[in-house]
Amino acid sequence: MTKVIKKENSKIIFLNHNLKVDSGIKIKYFHKTLVQHSGYDEDYFYTSKIKKKKQVIYAGSIYRLGKNRDLDFVINAFKDSRLSQYNLKIFGGTEEEIKELRKLVTNSDSIEINSRISKKQLGQELSSSEIGILTSYDDEVSKKYTDPLKFYEYAGSGLKILAVDFPSHRELDKYCNLIFYDKNNIESFINALLSSASFKLNHNNYHIIPTQNDRIKSIINFIYEARLEGLEPPTL
Repeated sequence: MTKVIKKENSKIIFLNHNLKVDSGIKIKYFHKTLVQHSGYDEDYFYTSKIKKKKQVIYAGSIYRLGKNRDLDFVINAFKDSRLSQYNLKIFGGTEEEIKELRKLVTNSDSIEINSRISKKQLGQELSSSEIGILTSYDDEVSKKYTDPLKFYEYAGSGLKILAVDFPSHRELDKYCNLIFYDKNNIESFINALLSSASFKLNHNNYHIIPTQNDRIKSIINFIYEARLEGLEPPTL
């Protein structure tokens, strides 16, 4: 990567700041790099003033690189009587994966596990929920180098976000919508979720959460910023 960045017209786009820092690229070449986060699709994800209080949602894949995203931990935490007033909805995974997760749920009407749904349906589910869960397996990539799309879909839907305390998630805290809990610590998870009742979102931050269009424009501007004066980048 160091050899690539030295080329006259080369530029590199990183998904998060940790990737850039750990890339080994010298500071003098940082002007040729861009940290460009993901963004949500405005056509499907939106916020609503009508939220179902204490409705918690997880939307995404059940496994990442063959590893469980820790949803068994989340389900076990919801069995605690202190969370009896909360409802958990899970969307994602194959029918077989969902079947295995359902085996963990016994005598509970507050946990609902579903397979994948359409993006339009997911947008409706997120907009009516109050809290989104951001969790994953604790491999090095998840902990430091991811920029999870589901964060932006949650944020674009106006959710409070309960997130496992990873450096990659800490980088997203600039929107002030994250409540952190310690990995594999049920007490920490329960206390974080209970604290969401008094957690206030700053709705002024909603307008700075990037969309997919923002992301595209940023990348195009970065690529074409060295074009000759008078030549405009292509329109979207």
